[in-house]
Order: sequence, then C-alpha cells, then structure tokens
Amino acid sequence: RVKSHQPKKKKQLGVSVPSSNTFLELGSSFLDVPAIVSKNFFHKYPLKPGNKILAEDEHRELF
Repeated sequence: RVKSHQPKKKKQLGVSVPSSNTFLELGSSFLDVPAIVSKNFFHKYPLKPGNKILAEDEHRELF
C-alpha cells in the first residue's frame, strides 16, 4: 500500500449533547480513568463532553 505524504486533517470536537451512553476519560499525568457513562452523569458532576477540567471539590466522588 502506498502511503500519502499529505498531513492528515485534524478532527474538531464540537460540544453537543451526549447520546444515551458516552465515553468519558478523566486524567492527568498521574491518573487516567476511562468510563462509559450516561448523559445524567454529565449533569451530576458539572461536566461537558469534549472538555478537560481540573478536578475540584464537586468532583471528589469521582476519585
């Protein structure tokens, strides 16, 4: 197979309402926690799909 030398286009993440199940990954250089979650999870712990956050007191239950 011949490989193209053109750079690949980067996919852009749009903020949207998650489907009934959405992949969520929490992490830092010390901790990564991937999980499949419902959209209610995003409301319970003020999170937005496609965003990165620094954990605060409201996220303490996640760890």
